[in-house]
Amino acid sequence: DHVVSDTEKAQLKKDLSHFAFGASPAGKKLAITLLQRLNMHLLAGDGKQADEMLSHNHVEHVLPTNTYRKYWMEQWPDEEMKTMWTHRLGNLALMSRKSTAKESNNVLGEKKERYKKETAPLTNHIGLQIDVWNKFALTENHHKIVDLIGDTWGF
Repeated sequence: DHVVSDTEKAQLKKDLSHFAFGASPAGKKLAITLLQRLNMHLLAGDGKQADEMLSHNHVEHVLPTNTYRKYWMEQWPDEEMKTMWTHRLGNLALMSRKSTAKESNNVLGEKKERYKKETAPLTNHIGLQIDVWNKFALTENHHKIVDLIGDTWGF
């Protein structure tokens, strides 16, 4: 039996924090599985039925990969910073249906209306609680998710 050391746990947390989940189909599939399980965990903790999360099998970049709209250019003026954060787990929202290209590129105010209707707590939180999707909001959401992974699976 191999016990995972504190060093290995810290490395796993670091790797989860820096991995570009949204950059490839395989990464998105992994992100969907992680976000499904985390949302199921949150729902079960609230005594709610969680099985429906398995039908939530799409992710959307909150900060889009295409940021041509003025809103996104204002919120993310540093191209290097935007590139660094676009595909991280904290920028991915679990969705019950695939977003259209137009929906994916919308500004946060328009996305929030869809996110509020989602039953996934982590996505719903963005719709209800976050007014600006800038570096502060994204990194805060990201660390919340990575910490939740650690709390859920004990590292």
